[in-house]
Amino acid sequence: MYTTQYLAETGQAVTNRNVARSCKPLKFERVKAFLAFADGLLLDRTKTMSPDTIVGLSKLKGLFSPEEMVSTKTLYHYIALGLLKTRNSDLLLKVRRNTKGTKKTQRPNKTILGKSIEERPDSVEFREEFGHFEIDSVVGHKDKENDVLLTLIEPA
Repeated sequence: MYTTQYLAETGQAVTNRNVARSCKPLKFERVKAFLAFADGLLLDRTKTMSPDTIVGLSKLKGLFSPEEMVSTKTLYHYIALGLLKTRNSDLLLKVRRNTKGTKKTQRPNKTILGKSIEERPDSVEFREEFGHFEIDSVVGHKDKENDVLLTLIEPA
């Protein structure tokens, strides 16, 4: 007879193996020369260069081959992980920029459907003329089978 039994240790080992295989290994060991070059420029106070500028300059001047370099995003990631001497506080723009979005007070593309109820004439308030209906909708449970009730009232 065949039975299946779950073992937590085996399940954890399989999960750990899958997680280790799922991410790309760091290029840190293969690009040490480029990282030392970038780290030196970032820590040099006489030059104010960003990681993006360093990567672009290296590509433009052909200082390193593409296999010997990392992308700007990876360079920022290595700084955030603490793999370089440079810290986030050493990066001028990273300290100054606001990472939180700005709050919008009003939606810029708000659709305006007709006139506002505040712009109606005063004669409507007194309800002396025929034809000034009040309309309302009553919604029950929201699903596809239930109907909606629309009420129209003409105050006399």
